[in-house]
Amino acid sequence: MSNNRQSSEFLNKDGKVPDWANIVDNSIVLMDSEGKVIWTNDAFSRLYGYTLEEYKTKYSKVASEAIKNIHQTDTNFFIENNSITYITECETKSGEVKWVQTTLTPTFDNNNTIKNFIAVETDITQLKEIEEELKQEKENSLALSEHIENVKDYIEEQKQEISLQKQAIEESKQKTESVLSRVLPYEVAIQLKNKGYSKPRHYKRASVLFVNFKKFSTYRSDFSTDDMINYLHQAYSNFDEIIEEHYVEKIKTNAGLYICAGGVPLRNKSNPIDVLLVSLKIKKFIANFNELYKKHDKNIFEVSIGINTGEVIAGVVGKNKLAYDIWGDAVNIARQIEIESNYNEINISASTYEFAKEYFDCEYNGKFCSENKQFIDTYIVKGIKPKFSFDKKGTTPNLEFNKILSKI
Repeated sequence: MSNNRQSSEFLNKDGKVPDWANIVDNSIVLMDSEGKVIWTNDAFSRLYGYTLEEYKTKYSKVASEAIKNIHQTDTNFFIENNSITYITECETKSGEVKWVQTTLTPTFDNNNTIKNFIAVETDITQLKEIEEELKQEKENSLALSEHIENVKDYIEEQKQEISLQKQAIEESKQKTESVLSRVLPYEVAIQLKNKGYSKPRHYKRASVLFVNFKKFSTYRSDFSTDDMINYLHQAYSNFDEIIEEHYVEKIKTNAGLYICAGGVPLRNKSNPIDVLLVSLKIKKFIANFNELYKKHDKNIFEVSIGINTGEVIAGVVGKNKLAYDIWGDAVNIARQIEIESNYNEINISASTYEFAKEYFDCEYNGKFCSENKQFIDTYIVKGIKPKFSFDKKGTTPNLEFNKILSKI
């Protein structure tokens, strides 16, 4: 046996336990080679609450079974290793659960045979509890970190979803505004968007234009429904383009009736002239259209045009389906003038003539009695005066006329 083995002898030479063994804080247990408890120090009773005899009675086989298991696992374990350290969970006499760290060391005789086992036990319950708390905190931190990551991912997904929703809402809003601006005058659409409503307004000078496709019911019998709709679509689409060039607002269409007005919703002093220029271009378009689509030697469209200038009320009507409309005697008179007109003629009232006579060639067309029993003079517009016309037909204003118009 080596010196190291001899130095591991626990008992004194006289076979007694040394005095220091009873004053140390650690529990010390002396066992024989089979694991039977021979002696314990005072700290043992403080640790477990048992006397030696009580412990033997309750746990007589615990130590011997542990040593037996070690030998069965590795017969040379204690020859190759000076000691073994392990941790166990123990219950004291009072029922308290403690964690104990045990270092088990063998002592050898001169023949290198295990003589005794010395178990030095330390109460590590507080350390174990701290370890468990730290472990729990670590697990909580990991769970919290995972939760935070999941929340971050969820928030990011929500942000992306909200961004897509905002984009969809903005696109929908733009589409709605686009449709609204097509249905209503731009200025009125802006008022509805910003305020939620648009009040009716009074206009002292507005010029109302009625274009009527005469004998519209006859057209419907002469042409197929598809052809009639196609012809009207071409006509109205061109009318829309013409009035847009001259700041004239489309009011509505009703079967073969096209109604527009100048001076609403934006007020301007040039609206009588603007509307007259529109009427000349409409008349020219109808002539060209009939020439292009002439059928059975007959014109497809015969139109009458009536214009009147006066006071009107204009505003939005309806709740679910909004419409911009105008009212007043001026509107009714424009309609009556159109009814009194001959085919392919532009018939205007005296109030419109007062603004037109300086720039347009007009011919007196007699009087008619309005619904409010007033006699109204009317005039047929032949075209723009030669000195203000770009073309011989008097349809397009020249540069000088445009300069004058821009200053009105």
